[in-house]
Amino acid sequence: MPQHVTVSDYDPAWLEAYARERKAITGILGDNCLAIYHIGSTSVPGLPAKPIIDIMAAVRSLEQVDEAAGAFAGIGYEFCGEFGIPGRRYLRKGGDERTHQLHIFQAGDWNNIGRHLAFRDFMRSHEKEREEYGALKKDLARRFPYDIGSYCDGKDAFVRSMEEKALSCIDDSWDRLYLAAREVQYERKLSPPFGGRRGFSGTPDGQRKSVYRRLHRYRLLPGHVRGKERHCPYDHSGGEPHRKAGCDYEGWNGGDALRGLPGADDAAWRRSRRHGDPV
Repeated sequence: MPQHVTVSDYDPAWLEAYARERKAITGILGDNCLAIYHIGSTSVPGLPAKPIIDIMAAVRSLEQVDEAAGAFAGIGYEFCGEFGIPGRRYLRKGGDERTHQLHIFQAGDWNNIGRHLAFRDFMRSHEKEREEYGALKKDLARRFPYDIGSYCDGKDAFVRSMEEKALSCIDDSWDRLYLAAREVQYERKLSPPFGGRRGFSGTPDGQRKSVYRRLHRYRLLPGHVRGKERHCPYDHSGGEPHRKAGCDYEGWNGGDALRGLPGADDAAWRRSRRHGDPV
């Protein structure tokens, strides 16, 4: 049976559905998961969407994801491999009446990770384009209720145009730095953004001090939280930093990136958690 294309007005329950699914996904991926994001139209307040929760994860190893195919099947996901995009692992849930889609990329694949985040943040922060996109999707769903191919083809040009605009104006430095910090967290060595600079001694204590110093410099620790608004409407508890675009709270829970570093004590981590994010 062909997939039924329906476009609904934005539903706040989509955020809760993402939070529930994120917990199950991260439970399977474990330490291989460096970051997980709510993407797609259901992640944009005010945007009509097909009621399908799109999730993207950045991981250390796609080989480990392949090995977890059986575990994902256990929670209802069909493992589809790359499914047309090299370097991706695509999983879907719900059969013909799909409910969830999971896109997994290696952390270094910023071309794919960055374009998804840029498009989402652009839609969150540009009301005119958001309304145009919502109207287009509703019209296409009305015209092609059982033709998902024609529906996707009909919005492809608009999506590509908005993606180009988004990539030209959205600052992705927070996300890049966050993934670099997560690699430091588990590998216990400095990734390129932090390494090779004056003042790094090469000792475990020197690594800790060097990372603290640079996270403070980039305003990623609680002492440099600039946002006045403590409550954020977007979910960041999966590891995603607060962002300038579409997010009123510009801080970041940098303590998570410090946990597991040589010399990073649990007390420092617990202090940083006071600046954590509401689900």
